[in-house]
Amino acid sequence: MVKRLFPTLKRLWSSDTGLTALTILVFLHVFVISLDAFLVFLFTGLLSAIILIQVFREGPITVPRIMGAVTVYLLIGQLLYESAQE
Repeated sequence: MVKRLFPTLKRLWSSDTGLTALTILVFLHVFVISLDAFLVFLFTGLLSAIILIQVFREGPITVPRIMGAVTVYLLIGQLLYESAQE
């Protein structure tokens, strides 16, 4: 099977069609990684905003509010860490 596959891959690589297919695969790979990073950023940002709205509303300072503020702090830290990794 390898002997039959290698000439096919060689022929595909040397043709314009193979180069186009490779270009499309590379583009899709980069697009999916970029989309993944964008969705993580969007989700973390929205979650942080929702928690901050609850933390800063009127009322007394309670333990759940402090926990919410710490959670947002950690989410922002995770977001910065993830953005540095990309």
